[in-house]
Amino acid sequence: METGIPLIDRVQEIYPWYKSEEYKKLEERYGTRVKETLNELILYPIFQFDSINDISQTLQKNKNKYYDLLKDKDVDWWQLIKEISFGLLVTFLKKYRSKKEKSSKSRWKIRLILDSTIIKRWGRKMAYTFNVYNPTDRCYMHAQKLLFFAVCVGKDKFIFPLAPTFITSKQHPNHVSPKVQIKQMLLELNNYVHANGLTLDGVRMVTDSEYSIIEVMKLAKQLGLEFYGALKSSWVVNIDSVDTHVLELKNGCIPKPPKHSHSIGLYYRLNASHNILGDIALLIKPYFCPFTRRLKYSVFLSSNPNVNSNVIHQEHSVRWKIENMFRDFKHVLAIASYHGTYHVAQNASFAISSLRFIFARLSLKVAALSPSLRWNIKNTKFTLTKLSRYIRDHYFLDSKSFKLKRLQYSPLSSVR
Repeated sequence: METGIPLIDRVQEIYPWYKSEEYKKLEERYGTRVKETLNELILYPIFQFDSINDISQTLQKNKNKYYDLLKDKDVDWWQLIKEISFGLLVTFLKKYRSKKEKSSKSRWKIRLILDSTIIKRWGRKMAYTFNVYNPTDRCYMHAQKLLFFAVCVGKDKFIFPLAPTFITSKQHPNHVSPKVQIKQMLLELNNYVHANGLTLDGVRMVTDSEYSIIEVMKLAKQLGLEFYGALKSSWVVNIDSVDTHVLELKNGCIPKPPKHSHSIGLYYRLNASHNILGDIALLIKPYFCPFTRRLKYSVFLSSNPNVNSNVIHQEHSVRWKIENMFRDFKHVLAIASYHGTYHVAQNASFAISSLRFIFARLSLKVAALSPSLRWNIKNTKFTLTKLSRYIRDHYFLDSKSFKLKRLQYSPLSSVR
């Protein structure tokens, strides 16, 4: 499906469909035309069409070809997005391993971020996954909460969701706890990476306090991951041979004087140990709580006891930056495609929303390499909002016939 827009056509050429065995099964079942259908589902919501019906009317195509694909119970949509996201991670991991200089390796450092705020904002603002009623099944969807790693390459070079899935309610007969799902995801990722002749050594895993789970930390350490987590008050660590509750640290009972750094500000650094994790490093950062107007303390852990304090702070700064990115994200990348369809279509809709996000991020990175592909806009100003607007500038919608008219593409010489 050529759009006549060089940037979009280029991204469609390099989009990593070939990394998925599930996609190859789709081609066997539907033929090569399935790629065009998927590209239409991925691309046209970026033009701000809200539903399958809008897309089908605009393209003058039968809407059933989209619905039949979304409702196909033989398609494992979770496997499709898992294989593509795993394949992307391996591509970046190979790039990271190929770098020899320390500065170059730092720019390609890979982080697996597990953050409840990121997941919540993704679900509400982009995937429409919360409190969805299915009138066909006459019930709310069993899966009301998402779970995925946000992969961050460099500080924010490239971000994409890894192996997304739903957490089923506790009443669901096939309920699996988030802790078990996270461990399964890590083991599957480790097996996939090993199958490609690589290891997870040097990859960092960063979590907020909700996902700083001891069993997950232990597994991550066994797989070669460096773990950076925020701790809850219920944790107990050993400092100078004394068992200390993290609650005491959060209330300011810290056995060492503070330090000061230009990049961190005031902080405390403690070497400690844990009965399961072994030697660890703690970074304690004071902050002023605006609600209680009291001084509070955040406690961060690193599984590497020799790591620099600046590194611990930097890892969580990257996590907070991505949190803010999803808070300020102005685009809903989901389309209303599963309302009134079977619950399998909800899986399809979310998987395609994830694929659409990867497509958008790839578009921005490809555009960064060539000014002509981004309409000669300065790279620092070329955002998804600009991308959507400039693409729509080359199309217009005839409101009477609901037909999408194509305008001639011409790179703009002026910088906007």
